[in-house]
Amino acid sequence: MPEEDSSDSENDNGYSRMKKTIDNQLKPIVQRLKSKYPSGLCHTHPTIHCFYYAPKDWHFELDQNRLNVWAHAIVCCLTLFF
Repeated sequence: MPEEDSSDSENDNGYSRMKKTIDNQLKPIVQRLKSKYPSGLCHTHPTIHCFYYAPKDWHFELDQNRLNVWAHAIVCCLTLFF
């Protein structure tokens, strides 16, 4: 069996540390978004977290992936809370 390259292990550990750091940064922002757009706020979709963009009459389900992307954009200063 070939020996495991130690640099690969170090890269994996670095990635894991970076991911934990990003997750830690996103978590409070995601919670704030969930609080700002709670289930039941949207009368059309009362059972989900929904962001409603009135000018275009668009509804966006704020599932975990969308919340994470939005929170990441906030962390990167690409957008603000609405």
